Amino acid sequence: MSFSPQLVYFLDRLSGFSTNIFKLQTQGSPDAGPNTITRITLPANALLNTRSFKLHFLASCNASTSTGGRLPADLSTLVERVEVSAGGVQLSQGTNFYNTLVNAKAAIQGSRCDSVTGHSELVRANKFDGVSLTTTQSEVYDSTFATSNTAQTGTQTFGPGTPHVIDKWEGFLGTCEPKILDAAILPDLVVSIYWADNSVLASAGSVVTDTAFATQASPAANYVIKNVHASIETIGLADSVYDNMVSSMIASKGFVEIPFKQYFSFSNTHTGSSRFTVATQSLDRLWTAWRTDGYNLLGAPQPVAGYGFGNEEKSVAIATSGVTIATGSFAITAHGYSVGQALTYRTGGGTAAAPLVDGSVVYVKTVSSADAFIIAATPGGAAQVLTATGNSSQYFQTNISPSAYRGVFDTSGDKYLTKYQKFTEPGADGALKYQFQLNGAYYPQYPASMEDMYQITKNSLPGPVKYGLTKEQLRTSYFVQCIRLNMPDSEYSRLVSGLDTRSVSLNGYVNTTGTLTADPNLMIFAECTSCLRVGAGRQLEIII
Repeated sequence: MSFSPQLVYFLDRLSGFSTNIFKLQTQGSPDAGPNTITRITLPANALLNTRSFKLHFLASCNASTSTGGRLPADLSTLVERVEVSAGGVQLSQGTNFYNTLVNAKAAIQGSRCDSVTGHSELVRANKFDGVSLTTTQSEVYDSTFATSNTAQTGTQTFGPGTPHVIDKWEGFLGTCEPKILDAAILPDLVVSIYWADNSVLASAGSVVTDTAFATQASPAANYVIKNVHASIETIGLADSVYDNMVSSMIASKGFVEIPFKQYFSFSNTHTGSSRFTVATQSLDRLWTAWRTDGYNLLGAPQPVAGYGFGNEEKSVAIATSGVTIATGSFAITAHGYSVGQALTYRTGGGTAAAPLVDGSVVYVKTVSSADAFIIAATPGGAAQVLTATGNSSQYFQTNISPSAYRGVFDTSGDKYLTKYQKFTEPGADGALKYQFQLNGAYYPQYPASMEDMYQITKNSLPGPVKYGLTKEQLRTSYFVQCIRLNMPDSEYSRLVSGLDTRSVSLNGYVNTTGTLTADPNLMIFAECTSCLRVGAGRQLEIII
């Protein structure tokens, strides 16, 4: 007979337990950049908390080769692949497009990236160290990266260096069980980080507008990684009971088994049917992430639909040729202002349109056309007479509403993604139906709409769906789907229950019916449970 733990007076004790954190240096140079590899050796003969592995570094856009360069939200996006090997034998070969996998999971489940050291958001006008950016300045956190560049107009201030950390990992490091791994039974463990190319960045124009960044005619962005090192928690036990237990398990069974998640990626230009194939002992889930053509070309950050811009103000530039001194008239195409509306005048760092000064509040007196209006110094007052036209960087600001949803769904601030991180429905709203074909079997049993697939995805996730996701945002920025093929919650009980496709390799298809947008990119990730078997004398066997 058993009772609930809430009713039982029971306590386990583990004596002689100790823990510490070790700093791990890289093999070779501590610096990195696009398309380079960083390798780090983990401690040997120790109990390692694999979930505590953290990669520390300093990331910046190189000002000399970037124009308005921006780092992506969640710096895991800078990682193309993560590989774990033991004694030169690959335990987890890692998947290409690791960054796409991380962003796809974050799109539907929510990001696990913190805002203190993880660079959780793509910045617009203020960096994470609080320093403002103007015009085409790039996101730089250390003066080491800031060399002369004609595109970098204005004076750019650099902080003392803001450390960045990646502390959540997919694959072996984030999913192996037990998570306290006995490195004494394994050869030397090496983690290899393959850094992505520059297409994961953004290249922005002016940041004075509220709705979006201006598009660069010739976008350019390059990132630099400095001072790379890692840290990990190690566990110590006072006696040899645990070592003897592991040794006896190996002696009785011949090996101990360490399950972990492995991902296989397939990139397709989807034209109605996209094929993939995988042979594994346990196919647990299939993830699909849809992107528009040109996702891997540098461009301006992409605003997420539905978000407003907090208490910031809408900014509209004024050309000097659009100012009439005598009547205080301003010509701004489709200005959208109404009589009596308050405007804040900004000089943009130059000479003001006297007698106005930076921060002057004026009021719309009359609207002569959709493209012209006259200002007054007070509500309903006489037309403002000007004595100068000001400079070419001047602009008006007006208060705007917090968000398209009036602040609900946590949308009262602005939010951006790089083109690489943006997942978009490959057709018009409701125009497409989706269905998987697995060796002739269909999943689901009917062509499913976008809403149906969202419900299937919710039922398939290894956790809750992201809070506050709207249909508009799902369609335009976070279009990711998932189907589960294993027992619910089997990951939490170390149960291998997915499709076994080793004897007959799975030929799978993602099929759509309806009109597609031009050349959508479809990323398919096959989530599998692999096993590492460790025998006597550090013998290794990988069962994919």
